[in-house]
Amino acid sequence: MFIGLLFLIAGCTGFGNRAIDQATLPTLKNKTLSLVIHESPDFLAITPGKKMLTIADIDAGYINGNRLVQKSGINDPAEKICQMLARVLGSNYGLLYHENSMLRSSSKDMKYLMPLANEKDYLLDVETIGWLVENNSFERSGYYLKYVVETRLIDVRKSKPIGHSTCEYDSTVAGKKLVSYAKLIENDAAYIKLTLDEAATFCVNKLKSELFSTAQ
Repeated sequence: MFIGLLFLIAGCTGFGNRAIDQATLPTLKNKTLSLVIHESPDFLAITPGKKMLTIADIDAGYINGNRLVQKSGINDPAEKICQMLARVLGSNYGLLYHENSMLRSSSKDMKYLMPLANEKDYLLDVETIGWLVENNSFERSGYYLKYVVETRLIDVRKSKPIGHSTCEYDSTVAGKKLVSYAKLIENDAAYIKLTLDEAATFCVNKLKSELFSTAQ
């Protein structure tokens, strides 16, 4: 599946997954946490009949996808994922944060992220790397959803991540059947919204198990 391959390449961050050191977890208690998400990437939605083998098809797919996001009110799961992970850090490890103070960054570079920390001890950085609905290469009328997110817990004083993990969700791997394009977009893209919500829950469970390792 051509576009899926491009998606995974684009989603490669260059960082290996890294669990938070078990000795560090007890020291998080009563430390302060800032929550940061990023500008959402373009949403890719190729319309029926496109083979997704040309740059023009892909460009048209981004235009169609972004229009669908805006028209149907499709939310980037990054905000929900950030909130849910922050709750884990707060309830399990005692980090202090304000859920309504989530900030948005246009860059993952430390020199841009650190001012957003607002003198907090740690920064939870969650970024959607890519999201798309793709038609199966063997069944052009059947669509599935892919979503990739990256998460870092950053020590603000050191300007350095102490934990990093990524998650890829594929609706077919999760056991969902392929659906028609009409099914994807009906009722203000209700299927896409539901599947992205499932992707968020899946990724929170994966990310927290990797970030906190055997501590969960």
